[in-house]
Parts: sequence; structure tokens; C-alpha cells
Amino acid sequence: MIRKATLVGCMLAGYALADDQAIPLGAVPDAAQLGHVFLSGCAPTAPALMEDRAELFITAYGWTEEETEADAAYSVSDGAISVTIDGNPLRATCEMTAAAEIVDDGYALYVSLEEHLASLVDPLPTGEAIDGGIAWSWSGPNSSFLLEYIEGAEAFTIRLTSEG
Repeated sequence: MIRKATLVGCMLAGYALADDQAIPLGAVPDAAQLGHVFLSGCAPTAPALMEDRAELFITAYGWTEEETEADAAYSVSDGAISVTIDGNPLRATCEMTAAAEIVDDGYALYVSLEEHLASLVDPLPTGEAIDGGIAWSWSGPNSSFLLEYIEGAEAFTIRLTSEG
């Protein structure tokens, strides 16, 4: 209840919180904030709830809703950072793509992603190398999760898949 009240209070003041980092409404998060923003909007949850949870990109962060083939899509900074959510009640995927000019070499993005993941999953799952990045997998009471961090020349991608 306290965390919800804090979020509402910050939203009224034009700021949202991602792991206690104040992010102005509609602002482009920096690389150190982006992993926290991703996992707050694309929280590891049951597949049926992922799309509802992702509305935080609009309500808390002030991003723009986009019309795409996906079930839901949001963006900020003229699409330099975009999020898509696709799936069904048994399997859903939330994916964020951030242009390289926003996240530089990706190190701060990786650190913020891992820090936020550590606050959600105890113990932190061991990351495994995948083509172009790293992946973490773990299981909850009703769902299993795969979180992927992929570096590209033009953009960085974070993808969370939930199956339940």
C-alpha cells in the first residue's frame, strides 16, 4: 500500500519511480534507468496479466501508445525506445528495443536490468550466454520466465517471455 501511494504521489507530481529512481513523465529514461523501467512495466507475471501490467508505460511513464500488429505497443522519443506485448493467457512476450544512441555500449542498461531482476527473483538466476547476449530463466509458483538481453549494432533488445 505504501509503494502504491508513493507511485500515485509521484505521478501527480509528474514523476514515476522505477526502483526509487524518479523519472519525469514522458521523459526518455537513460540507460541506467531503462532496465528498471522495463521490468516494472513488463513485470514477471502470469501471461494473462502481462498486457494489463504493461499499461504502466502510459500511466506511470507517459509513453505513447502505438498501433501495430502486436496486442499492445508503446514508445517514447520518436520510437527510439519501443515496447511490444504479444501473446495469450498461456504464453506472452514483452519486448523492448532501445536505439544504440540511447544506451551507448549497453553496460548501464545491463547493470540496471540485472539489479532490478535481483530485486524480483531471489536467488538471482544464473545468466547463460546466448547469441549476442545473455539469458536468465526461472520458475515462479504458476509460470516460468525467460529474460533475454541482446546487443545489436543498431539497437539493444530486452525480451521477457512468460509461460504458465
